[in-house]
Amino acid sequence: ARELELLRRLLDPAAAAPAAANKPALPELRDLGRSFVDFRQRRGFARLRGLVQTKASLPIAAWEDRIVAAVRSHPVVLIAGDTGCGKSTQVPQFLARAGVGRRMVCTQPRRVACVALARRVTSEAMGEFGPQAVGYKIRYDSGG
Repeated sequence: ARELELLRRLLDPAAAAPAAANKPALPELRDLGRSFVDFRQRRGFARLRGLVQTKASLPIAAWEDRIVAAVRSHPVVLIAGDTGCGKSTQVPQFLARAGVGRRMVCTQPRRVACVALARRVTSEAMGEFGPQAVGYKIRYDSGG
């Protein structure tokens, strides 16, 4: 409530009391700034918590150790699963986290799916593998 009143005074100085009181005090501005930063952090943490819970609830999460072990011990590994189980988004992260191989290639049948997958993995990884770790390559176009 206090933050809303400060914000109201900042946005509409005419609504405040006398002319001298129109300027918000520096401590009040600091409090408002802290409240805003706190709100943004709580919202970010809530998103992060939701992302972690979603990733852990995907069916592929239970297979992480077995997938990493299979890739380490075999030159080719095929992974099959239902749509939405996390094959495309989670397996590259499993392997990168485990330090398996220097480079990985994930294929998608369409341009839009390829770009969307790269963005999704980048978003979910939150920079864990470096700024240039996730990208895509389509004929005449590349990005990351």
